[in-house]
Amino acid sequence: MFLSIWWEDGEIVLPQPVGTVRGHAAIRALVVNELWPTWRWSMHVMSNSVTRLEETTPDHASVLSNVCCIGHDSHGRGQIMAGTYRDLFVQRGGTWKLAQRTVDMRWEGPVSAFAGT
Repeated sequence: MFLSIWWEDGEIVLPQPVGTVRGHAAIRALVVNELWPTWRWSMHVMSNSVTRLEETTPDHASVLSNVCCIGHDSHGRGQIMAGTYRDLFVQRGGTWKLAQRTVDMRWEGPVSAFAGT
């Protein structure tokens, strides 16, 4: 289901060392080989989204969202990550999908950092 929101030639731009990942096959490989093994479970909560339709290109929309990811890593430790998604949606044939997501993580660490333990 995750890939269904992306165009076949979509890309995700992650912080280094990963960088830019292009196309369904590469995005799927990233999720299956890197992300899923890293997390036992996770939830991404997006908020404060601002959507802007491009006046000069009406089939493009940019969306800026705050994101907080919480979950347990592969060792069962509670983890929190907070940052920003900078998304570009493109309409093709009447359908809107992600063409690009740039992920800017501002903070990540153990839940204990928030609990003061």
